[in-house]
Amino acid sequence: LDLNEEGRNDLEVNNERMAQQFASAFGSQDIEKMEELLSQDFQFVIVSDPLIVPGSGSHSRATFLNILKTRELKDYELEVLDSFVQRDKAAMSVSVKAKGPYSEYNNRIQFKFTFRNKRIVEV
Repeated sequence: LDLNEEGRNDLEVNNERMAQQFASAFGSQDIEKMEELLSQDFQFVIVSDPLIVPGSGSHSRATFLNILKTRELKDYELEVLDSFVQRDKAAMSVSVKAKGPYSEYNNRIQFKFTFRNKRIVEV
């Protein structure tokens, strides 16, 4: 693989850009951008105890997009705190603040990405 001046290859640069675009689209509920970024066999995995986080588990592309479309959060703020990319994998830590129908949120979320053929296949 050819490396640029920063020791990164084009694949990693592109994957980091897609991860950043995912975070932005996630925060703004940009369904069109998500449809562009996600592979047809995309899976969204929420790793947590289902008793604590309803919806934990693996979700298809269609289910994820529907969740994103119907999310009832207001004043949503998402800030990328840190990210790391290595070949077809990436990790990103974000801070999320929002007002939900029953409470306010101030959370940190860890996204782990897998990329294939210039698309996101799993988060």
